Amino acid sequence: MSQGKEGVPIAASSDVDSRSTWTALGRPYRILLVEDDRGDALLVEATLEESMATVEVAWHADVPSPVEVEEARADCVLVDLGLPGRAGLEALAAMLELVDGAPVIVLTGLDDRATGMEAVAAGAADYLVKGDHDGEALVRAIGFAVERTHAEAARARWREAEFLRAENLRLERGLLPKPVLEGSGLQWSRRYRPGAETSVLGGDFFDAVLRPDGSVRVVLGDVSGHGPDEAALGVCLRIAWRTLVLRSTPDDEVLGALDDVLDLERQHHQFCTVADLTIAADRSSVTSRLAGHPPPIVLGDDGPAFLDNGHRGVPLGIPGSHAWPDAVHPLPAGSGLLLYSDGAFESLRPDGTRIELAGLLDLVAAVPRPVDAAGLDALLDHVERPHREAGHPDDLALLGILVP
Repeated sequence: MSQGKEGVPIAASSDVDSRSTWTALGRPYRILLVEDDRGDALLVEATLEESMATVEVAWHADVPSPVEVEEARADCVLVDLGLPGRAGLEALAAMLELVDGAPVIVLTGLDDRATGMEAVAAGAADYLVKGDHDGEALVRAIGFAVERTHAEAARARWREAEFLRAENLRLERGLLPKPVLEGSGLQWSRRYRPGAETSVLGGDFFDAVLRPDGSVRVVLGDVSGHGPDEAALGVCLRIAWRTLVLRSTPDDEVLGALDDVLDLERQHHQFCTVADLTIAADRSSVTSRLAGHPPPIVLGDDGPAFLDNGHRGVPLGIPGSHAWPDAVHPLPAGSGLLLYSDGAFESLRPDGTRIELAGLLDLVAAVPRPVDAAGLDALLDHVERPHREAGHPDDLALLGILVP
């Protein structure tokens, strides 16, 4: 093989019978050779040609520019320490700073054990002395260095994923609500899926609190948008709602107070839909207040039905003076309540059409015990999987409550 000018890749011939083949990359290995002695460079190129089935070599007589390094897209760098004007390990340090993840092997005429150990300690993948190794040894050093680098990168990604998972669990324990329902006689289950796979929280929020008079307050809200700002705002609104409830704020004043909090805390122009419920102390009725939110579903002997009070009101965060009228609905013994965010009905069917509210009601009717944990899992699978497969995941919150 020959090379016309510095920096121009040299491709090996197609004869591979007597040469080692490294197939892990599924393409020719790209080698960046930094060697000031053109004769030594030609020897290295010839050695690589003879020993590797597929290889592309780009030669530079001195440390290349960042643009040249990027253009080379090298899988491995071979660098000589004796470059003009560069003493000690300066050439190695320069290449380590320039390359992004590719291993750097020192290939030098300096046969010095101490320098070799120092080079490896500084970040070199290997230290080879010219003339002491045949082609197979050089190929093995390159292959091992590349595969080791890939393995280390994979381990780093795994560690990052594990770290993120652990952090997410800590965030979940700290930020997701712990409904205060002990002693209420109600059974509850929840499912929460943020739209972004790397997030633990989205803009949806929910909570439930047993009050001293025996009534139970329940909320589920959905902040517009997707991202950390919306997640933080959702947490803020949930905590504000719980504080208002624990301070015995009249039920018909809670949404107005939340509207004020939203106006103060939002970073952009987010709005928020909310379903705010009060389950009576004797569990015979439920009062609903809707701020632009879809109506909860009640599950009784006649099947699922919407708790629609005929007036959803406007979402929180919409300018103007607003009222959120309430409506009282009977709640037979043994019935269930299902609260949900818009991710439950704006998700996609297998045919690509949206489920919509009517379709969600059909799904709930088809799922056995849709308000317990197993039922919420089945419902979640129905509404979430097609949406994620289509590449348009949305935040999704489900809260099921079973009335004794």
